[in-house]
Amino acid sequence: MSKTKLSPRAISLYNELLEINWAEPAMTTEVIRNHTGHWSIAATLEELISAGKVLHGNEDVQGEVLVTYTPKVKGVAYGYPLDYYKNYNEWINNKLEPQEV
Repeated sequence: MSKTKLSPRAISLYNELLEINWAEPAMTTEVIRNHTGHWSIAATLEELISAGKVLHGNEDVQGEVLVTYTPKVKGVAYGYPLDYYKNYNEWINNKLEPQEV
């Protein structure tokens, strides 16, 4: 099985999603835009979803159904990474490195 090569923008957004996810389990496009300052993220999120790097779907958040995006680490999307990782540094070590062209 060949791995999908991600664009530099997708790698950067994925790494930012990891940072946000540490403290924010329900990441909507609004949350992502507010944290990253990137407004045109739809195509990049779709690239990450297609590559299996982000879980996307409807989620019931305090009685409201929201469309959320959660980065996957080793195939698993963690709503609360602290429940599975010792600390932020261990979690953030899952960042993606830029890929050679």
